[in-house]
Amino acid sequence: MPVLRFTAQRSVLGGAANTAANVASLGGRATLVGAIADDAAGADVRRKCAAAGIHLAAIDDARPTIRKVRVISRQQQLLRIDYEDNVELNARAQPQLVATARELVAGADIVVVSDYAKGLLNKDTFAQIRRAAAAAGKAVVVDPRPSHASFYDGADYLTPNWKEALGLLREDDGEAPSVEAAVRIGHLLRDRFQANVLLTLGSRGMSFFPRDGSATVDMAALAREVFDVSGAGDTVVAAFALAIAGGASPADAVWLANRAAAVVVGKRGTATVTPAELLALEDR
Repeated sequence: MPVLRFTAQRSVLGGAANTAANVASLGGRATLVGAIADDAAGADVRRKCAAAGIHLAAIDDARPTIRKVRVISRQQQLLRIDYEDNVELNARAQPQLVATARELVAGADIVVVSDYAKGLLNKDTFAQIRRAAAAAGKAVVVDPRPSHASFYDGADYLTPNWKEALGLLREDDGEAPSVEAAVRIGHLLRDRFQANVLLTLGSRGMSFFPRDGSATVDMAALAREVFDVSGAGDTVVAAFALAIAGGASPADAVWLANRAAAVVVGKRGTATVTPAELLALEDR
């Protein structure tokens, strides 16, 4: 029976809150809409959002605040314990979520939907948020989950990793992300969802497939020692969306997201990236 000796613990924002934390650490103004309970974990989320400079617009949740505990020994994750209840928000909280999002969209430059399929969003709620963003002239960037594929038709940007991309298309998840396979899957995603697609490919980097059918943008991964990919997708979404919101071209946004990913995978655990770290990486 394994026996571990406790030496230290570290608590960080995760999920959509990690995306918001990366936006803030990169110099953006992040407003986070999510559901947390009146419990110890919820109080911790509130404190950490305040410390990170994130404006938290919290929906009261009858479910416990989601918490994940990773047990790590010598840089290797041995176990993860999830404290969560994935039933949908109750009938009172759903309208509150939509009303809060609608109110805040007008003051935003871009809307990021980090869909973790944890019961926050249903198809109708997502559609209402998308319509509010469209009415305000704001692009929507979706970090998708395959189980919610039917939600995303016509989204402005989709940012799946390789496994998520295959799941969205109900393809065999045993296929490796070769150059040819990545092109095929990227084009299928673009055409299926009528969206701009940023497909992240791990050690192969990432590729951007424009909705208008123009040339694909490919970025090779930067050579870095990889400690942990936990939360790297959140960092990619944050950097990409922040760049688009600031008026960057999709190619420049992909360039920035690729470098942000190179920094964050060199850190242990869920982490954020700063402009100074991006500049230091570029100087090498």
